[in-house]
Amino acid sequence: MSARSSARPEEPTARTLTSRVPRYVPSGVLVLLVIIPIIAAGTVWVVAILNGSFALQGDVLNAMRLNDEVFQSQLSEEAGIRGYAATGQTIVLEQFTNGRTDFYQTIDALLATVDQIGVPGAAVRIRALRDNNGVWLTNVALPTLKNRSYYAARLRGRARIDVFRNMEAGLGDAIQRRADEARRESQNAVTQLAAITIFICVVLASIIAYASQRQRRLLLQIKSEQGIIATLQSALINNLKPVPGLDVGTAYISATDGAAVGGDFFDSQPLDGGRGYVLVGDVSGKGVNAAVDTALVRHGIRSLLVVENDPGQIFTKFNEAFLASRSGDEIFVAVFLGIIDTASLALRYASAGHGQAYLRRGSSVRELPVTGPLIGIESPTSIKSGRVELELDDVIVLATDGLTEARNADLIMLDDEGAMKWIQESEATAPQVLVDEIVSRLKSYTPKMRDDLAILALRIAGVRQQ
Repeated sequence: MSARSSARPEEPTARTLTSRVPRYVPSGVLVLLVIIPIIAAGTVWVVAILNGSFALQGDVLNAMRLNDEVFQSQLSEEAGIRGYAATGQTIVLEQFTNGRTDFYQTIDALLATVDQIGVPGAAVRIRALRDNNGVWLTNVALPTLKNRSYYAARLRGRARIDVFRNMEAGLGDAIQRRADEARRESQNAVTQLAAITIFICVVLASIIAYASQRQRRLLLQIKSEQGIIATLQSALINNLKPVPGLDVGTAYISATDGAAVGGDFFDSQPLDGGRGYVLVGDVSGKGVNAAVDTALVRHGIRSLLVVENDPGQIFTKFNEAFLASRSGDEIFVAVFLGIIDTASLALRYASAGHGQAYLRRGSSVRELPVTGPLIGIESPTSIKSGRVELELDDVIVLATDGLTEARNADLIMLDDEGAMKWIQESEATAPQVLVDEIVSRLKSYTPKMRDDLAILALRIAGVRQQ
């Protein structure tokens, strides 16, 4: 044991307190004077890097969106010209006009954006796209407007959009590489932030947590935006308009995660005299040609509805136009067209090889029979019409074969019987609720979608005659 002094400790005096201040206070102040500027400078530096990286990624997302819109504008231009050449209906030229206006506005915005984010070689590619579009307008579009037979004679069976897509692919790859670089810069910035935090003090832990969380959200946003772009490329946007007397529900499910373009589609538009039409179909194949042919089907049939009331005759006439204008000899279409009179509660329809059409009345469900062969198989083809007398609260469900050809884990196909059972078992009266239930059951039934799926369901509310 050590000896302890019995002397009483000296009382602190002013001199003692003053003498202790230089030994402790300046050292703490010095630490603060060193740490605070380092923390502030490090924080400002890293936040500047992060904000610049976030802004860059936002600009990259905008460039990806604009790049897709350029392609969609060219697609609209060609679909409008192709539809006019096939049908002779000037109504489809609205799509061509809108596409041409959107193309030049979007191409200028894209050029400014890639210059801002610094995508190597992008400006040259964009100008080449603009020049290519100008050549197409001069050599194909404008002559077709003067003489629509010029298009079929000049480009029978070929889609100009293929050439445009090949040119656009290189630009998309360049933007994607810039997106990857932006993500790496963000990840490097977060790593640097963590290193500074560990080296200086635990105070920066909150900053790294914030930066990491924001980084993860942004990366998820980029992935989500890329998925949205892929979905927009996978199917043309369905611009449904309400039909008085009909309640409508829809769903579209893509079977692919990439940017593959499918041919499933649906449409619904009002006609005159309390009538409206519904259209559901599936164009064979994938890729750009499927998108072009899908636009041709939707707008070609829509234009024929202006001059023809019989669905079978519409399909018969359209089959001839489609054979002359489709993008390839192997392309065909399974499609259902129904014209509904909501006042008299009558349905006239034609089903060209489209089997997934069901009518639910009360607790029973039946399939509407096919009335003719697939469109695009042979010429001439005669497609008949069917007629169904409807009742209030009848529900019609139209789907593509992604529903009936879905397989479970044991590779058992759902088939028409299974689809009708689901519709019959549902207690939903609202079409959208019914569609959502079908989609939910389908996702539980099949581990992976093998084909795209478009569903349109409608309930007959009716319009009372005065």
